[in-house]
This record gives sequence, structure tokens and C-alpha cells, in this order.
Amino acid sequence: MRNTKPGHARPAQDRQTRPNQRVLLPALRKLRLALVGFAAMLLLGGTLGTAKAQDENPKVSFYLTYDPKGTKPKEDLQLRPNVEQEVFVFVENTGDKDASVTLQLVAGMKAEASQVVMAPKGKKVPVTFAPAKDEVKGPALKELRGGVYFRLMDAAGKMAIGDPSPVIVADPFTYLEPSATYTPETDEKNPGTFKVSIAPRQVYGGPPCQISLDLRPERLPGLVIGQKQIGTHMAYMGARIPGVSGDDVSAQLEARELRLEGGEAVRGFAYLTVDGYRRAFAFYFTPPASGSRSTPKLIDGPVLRTDLPDAVRPTNKMNVTIESDGVISAEDRVKLGILSGTKLDKVTNKEVEVYSDIAEFRGPRQIVNRFAVGGAQGGILFHPEAKDHVRTVDLSGVTGRQKFRLRLLDKDGKVKNVRNGVTGKENVKEVIQTVILDDSPPEGLKLIPRADALTRAGR
Repeated sequence: MRNTKPGHARPAQDRQTRPNQRVLLPALRKLRLALVGFAAMLLLGGTLGTAKAQDENPKVSFYLTYDPKGTKPKEDLQLRPNVEQEVFVFVENTGDKDASVTLQLVAGMKAEASQVVMAPKGKKVPVTFAPAKDEVKGPALKELRGGVYFRLMDAAGKMAIGDPSPVIVADPFTYLEPSATYTPETDEKNPGTFKVSIAPRQVYGGPPCQISLDLRPERLPGLVIGQKQIGTHMAYMGARIPGVSGDDVSAQLEARELRLEGGEAVRGFAYLTVDGYRRAFAFYFTPPASGSRSTPKLIDGPVLRTDLPDAVRPTNKMNVTIESDGVISAEDRVKLGILSGTKLDKVTNKEVEVYSDIAEFRGPRQIVNRFAVGGAQGGILFHPEAKDHVRTVDLSGVTGRQKFRLRLLDKDGKVKNVRNGVTGKENVKEVIQTVILDDSPPEGLKLIPRADALTRAGR
């Protein structure tokens, strides 16, 4: 993360581009621009009331890096979700005079950490924060509320120098690049194989990424229930930090002897989980004709659905988990609605359904960021936590069929096209899920002894 104007993109030559990124990169660039723009909006509340230094230290700036030695990354540093990572801050003075400045980490309008730094002319220096008081337990993480950013101030902490830099929690889509192939089974001796290769897309730090396959019969109809997992369904992939680790990091996952029933009629989703970030990547699975190899489509557009089953017992505290996946901006809003009735459309003269929105969520996940000063090597520890949005709904007085609706809106309130995460259909304005609510007890149940149990009993 460099000391650049919030909301402004980096020059194109700073971005690393791979030949097979032509489809994904436009969407990712839009996502990153939106993320930075959203963070910049959050900054306004904390910077409008701060005076700006009048070119007293015009050549003093700062940057963030994962390298304790201070290698400056080519890309803006963004945090990984669900892992603890140590970030190092360096102040760089390219002027011809020594400068005394203050670096602050701000959340909302409160400076959560502050450190005075003497920056000699023509040099870069690390910003070293106080070590942890408890060397056994380490520093205690504290939750950050509101827009989070770093800023540079004068030595007295009164006047701002340059522009602030927002702390952004990245979607795994931003820093990892997966690709997949599928070869269906031809006979019992040649079962199906699903392979995924993952490469780094940009700089990321922290511990190695834990990446795993998520194959479920309810999301991939035709996947034979109860089959044994064979192959490499989980792997670790090392961090990519310039000056610390090279670019040659990758991981491969493979589900061997994969049995699917239904042939060419099979349609569904296969997912990757990254560091506990479920459905970080979604592939739309369309098995080809027997024996031919295919490339499952990596979904780079927004996907919406809930985790509700087809039938459930209604309660007064029913949790509805929102699965908002693919490339979704931090500025986008997901709205959850419930069917409340019908009305007559005066144009078509037909009854149309009416939904009431009961919840609204911003961005693809709920993010809680925590930090602590005094990392093992003198940096700042960050541990962002990303979870699915959840709404608790009272449906204790409802039985029968009930419909839920999901829509994705941009920052201006315009409904965006999404892929239906239930059916796989693309470019829809809304996702409707029908759930049967039934609170009646089971009927006609009886115990049937197992054959092996009867044999052991001597019957």
C-alpha cells in the first residue's frame, strides 16, 4: 500500500498481467477501484477536520510492506482475510533535510496507534512500535471500527503530510489465480479427475494459504453421495513477498476417481475455500461428453443465493446466511426480501408478487478487522475476519411455501445482474428461493432392523 491519493488507481505498468487474465482482470480492476473508492469515502470523516502541512515536508512519504527489510512492493498492499499477518511501515525521505514526523493508524476518527519517526535525508527508516508487554501471550488484538487508514503527520501530530492510505481487506480473488480442468470417467478403470492449479496474482504476506476443494452433492447434482475422497483435496501455498520469497509459489489440488451421475445433464458448482474464506472461488461445472476434457468456468461475476434448504421447520430465530460470491464491490449492497403478497399489474393486468426487504448488507462479507502493535519483528499485526452475512428471521407463524428474494444493488441503487447460485442461470435481476416451512411432526415412522443385526442376534 503506497502513500497515494485514495480513490486513484495505480499506473497500468505497475500491475502484473498474465496471458490468461484477459477475462478476469477487467472485473478485478473495477473491484479494486471500488474498494479503494469506498475506503476513501470512509476516510473523509477522519480527515476533513485535520489541517494539511504547507509543503514543510513535501518529500516525506510512507509505504507498507510485508518485508521487514523494507522492500517496496510494486502493488498496493492489501490484507488477507482470516489470517494474522505482520505489516511493516517505512518512512522515506527523498528531500535534502532531516524530518521529524508522526505516523498514525486511524480507525474512524480515532488514532489507535501513533509513533514519532526521525527520517534522515535521503533515507528510508522503519517505524518500530513498542514491543508486546506479555512476551508469552504476545500483543492483544483490538477491534478497529470505522474506516481504517494510515496517515503521516508533523512531529506534533497536528498537521497532515500528504494523503492517507486506506487499509483494505482483499478478497482472495485479488491475490490468487486458480484454473481448473475436468476429465470425466470413461469406464471403471478410468474414473473422472478434477484438477485445480493456483498461482499468485499479486503480493500477499502472512502464513501459507490453506486452500481446499469444496465438492458437495447439494451444489453439484450428480456427485455420488458418500464416495471416498481420493487425491489432494487440500494444500498449502507459501506467501509471495518481494525480497523475502520468490514468485515461484503455486499449489495443485486434485480430486481423483470422482464419480458423477447424469452425464452431460450435470450442472453445478465446485468451490475453493481459502484460509476459511468459504467459496472464495466458484467454478461452474459442466461435464463434457464422455472421455473429453473440459475447463470448468471460473465465475468472475457476482453470484447470489442463501443457504436455506428446500424444506425446514419454522422457528422464531431462523438464521438465513447470504452467500454472495464472485466479484462484488465493497460499495455494492445485497438486499434480502421476503414475499409479502401480490398486487395487480396495471400494464399486464396480471397478479405480480410483492416482496418486502428485511435486511441489507454492504459488500460480499462481514469484515471485522483487529490489530496490535509490537509484532515479533516490530511491525503491526493485523487479523481481519471475514464471514458470510447472516440475518435472523422470525418465521414461527408461517407454514407452507415461502419465497425469499436476493438482489444486488450498486452504490447508486441500480439493480445489477447476477448469476443465480441455485440454478446457475446468468444475468438475472433477482434470485428467488422457495422454501417449504413445515412444523408438523413426522408421521408413519417405524424402526426396521438391519439384516446384519438380525444375523448377530441368531434369528
